[in-house]
This record gives sequence, structure tokens and C-alpha cells, in this order.
Amino acid sequence: MNAARLTRKWTDAGGDPSLMAEALADEINDPAAGLVSRDHLDTRIAELQGQMDRRFAKLQGQMDRRFAESQAWLERRLGEHAMATTWRMLGMLGGQLVLIGALIKLLDPS
Repeated sequence: MNAARLTRKWTDAGGDPSLMAEALADEINDPAAGLVSRDHLDTRIAELQGQMDRRFAKLQGQMDRRFAESQAWLERRLGEHAMATTWRMLGMLGGQLVLIGALIKLLDPS
């Protein structure tokens, strides 16, 4: 904003409030003043929104990938655990069958 030009316009306005307001509005709307316009803000907000959308999409992709990796790891671990548990259970069943056979032999009166 050019303070000298605004002061000159206000002096020329001779105290008339409407002319002073018009001078101020002209100074505010002057692109050379370097003040931010609504269009500039709208454009800048749209740019920032685009950047945020891209960052969130990237973050979502990273989260999805990490979740898939964690899920695959967990499934592998559960599969390994299930297999080990199955073999343990089969081993215990085999041991129980041997014990039952031994008890039958011991308790058989013949």
C-alpha cells in the first residue's frame, strides 16, 4: 500500500468520508499494493488443498501397505503356530493311544 498516495487522496477528498473510503478501497484493490485479494486467497487455498490431498493419499498408501505387510506377517505366524499346535496335538493323541493300549494290556485278565 502506498501511504503517500493514500494521504494525498485523502487530502484531496477534503474530509468527505465517501471520497476517503473510495480512496482507501482503490488503494486496497490496487494490485501494485501487494495486498492479498480474494482470488489470490482462493487460488492459494486450492493449491494447499491439492498438496494436502496428495500428502494424505501418499500417507494412506503407506498405511495400507504397512497394514498388508503386518497382516501377512501375522497370518504366517498364526499358520506356523497352527501347524506346530497340530503336530503337538497329534503327538499327544499318539501318546494317549499308546497309554490306552498299555492299560488294556495291563488290565486284560486273559
